[in-house]
Amino acid sequence: MDNQYLDKYVAAQIIILLAILLLTPLMHFHNLIINLLGLGFLLIGLLILVIAIKQLGTALTPVVTPKKNAQLVTSGLYGIVRHPIYTGVIIMAIGWSFYWGSVSSFIASLVLLLFFNCKINKEESLLSKKFPEYELYKLKVKKKIIPFIF
Repeated sequence: MDNQYLDKYVAAQIIILLAILLLTPLMHFHNLIINLLGLGFLLIGLLILVIAIKQLGTALTPVVTPKKNAQLVTSGLYGIVRHPIYTGVIIMAIGWSFYWGSVSSFIASLVLLLFFNCKINKEESLLSKKFPEYELYKLKVKKKIIPFIF
């Protein structure tokens, strides 16, 4: 697969994350409870992100193509959802929008969720080719990002 094609996913992801940050001042409000809830989401998302990165270990890559020497990780957070790194990022993005009371950042967070779904579809097709057991893993761990929901 062409690396230039794969870099488009990374570039799009960076653009959406920047939009979340840059759109913060637009359409914002202040509500202490929502702002504190956002701080909690930020911290929980960060914790999930750090744990998921640690559990993935040397298989971590920003592109959709798995590394040649990668091993399939199916335990820990990866036994709850198939893409817990994206879970952490989404929770952090939503937390950011709540913390700052930014409706526009919240909308951009939903766009990020839709983008991750597209990226996951490509990523999972490549993981299925590399790891024959990936289809069985998908049957065992049914949700991509959000436990019990999605």
